[in-house]
Amino acid sequence: GLMKGPRFYAGHTRFATTSKATLDGTHPHQWSPRRTLHVYGGFATGVVGPVRRRSVETFICHNGDLDFFEIGGQQRDLGMVQRFLERATGHPMPTPVDSCAIAGLFELLRCQGSWALAVRYGFCFGVERPTLPFSFPDDDEWNDIGAKCAAIFESKRRACGGSLEELEGMEAREELASMPS
Repeated sequence: GLMKGPRFYAGHTRFATTSKATLDGTHPHQWSPRRTLHVYGGFATGVVGPVRRRSVETFICHNGDLDFFEIGGQQRDLGMVQRFLERATGHPMPTPVDSCAIAGLFELLRCQGSWALAVRYGFCFGVERPTLPFSFPDDDEWNDIGAKCAAIFESKRRACGGSLEELEGMEAREELASMPS
């Protein structure tokens, strides 16, 4: 069965492979600090449960290089990715090593169960654009937009008893279109 309770992920500390050998270049890396969010669970079981407050954070250990990443339909170099992450997450770059940027990218990509994170994901990666936006909503705005989406989702979740199969077939276009800005 699925593991209940807290999860433990082990890492190791060592100097980065191609970066300058500095203490801030050692593993594991984290872009943003831990925060508490409203998160839905149960996706693996096929029954989405009620929303719960969960502690969310991302750490990685990575041996390799991040030279480019596709954002907005175009390849962006590490420096552009780092500047993008600072604005998208609202947190300054903790250290200039590429592994830290990978932690930041995972943080943006990992959004299942959290409407605030899913809305941020859509804004960051859902639209092809020749230039990157360098003005982003802040955490309070992401949470506000996410809460409005979650309210619509919650009514549909309750209507179908949380069945993921039924939820996937439901539409919310009208509700989203009439959502106050």
